[in-house]
Amino acid sequence: MSVAGALLVTAPSTATADRVARCLRAVGSSGLGDPTAVRGALPAVDVLGPAWLAHAEPARFVPVRGDRPVERLAPDDAGLAALVAAVSEEDAGESAVDELTGDVFVTRDDGGDVVCAAGFLRWPGDVAHLSVLTAEPARGRGLATATASPAVAEALRQGLLPQWRARPEPSRRVAARQGLHELGWQLSLRLEDTAAPRGAV
Repeated sequence: MSVAGALLVTAPSTATADRVARCLRAVGSSGLGDPTAVRGALPAVDVLGPAWLAHAEPARFVPVRGDRPVERLAPDDAGLAALVAAVSEEDAGESAVDELTGDVFVTRDDGGDVVCAAGFLRWPGDVAHLSVLTAEPARGRGLATATASPAVAEALRQGLLPQWRARPEPSRRVAARQGLHELGWQLSLRLEDTAAPRGAV
């Protein structure tokens, strides 16, 4: 993980950590801020990312309103479950909307079905880790931005630091429209000869 120019590396064992450190020394300081360079230095059989990390400050936050009302639902609402079931397993896992425990902000289509949902999990350090999911037929219409905006506002109201983790470029654009500022990236790898769980870089 790289945040504000600093690189944080975690590994499942001391041996793996030593190996990663040797590889990263070969990259040099100029390449440590580049996820492509880091990935190239560490031969991996499984890679997740990079994911870009953006955060919102009250002074920079830009509230966004769409042309559809946004309402709040309990996380166990059937409409939310139906949205998660309608998307691919990859999209559901990436969004983690089904892991939310607090109120979820949602937008419905003309038929009353939930087509976009957003909320956040409270992480250590008063971080509000945001989750957003839009049904595939409803994408590209600005629903993610308009539905996520009240979730960001609620996190700020509670004195939390909203965090947006995005891999796809459209998700990064949704964060930018609300004034969230990218501070770094996260990259997770499982090395070629490592049977242990994936180490995060």
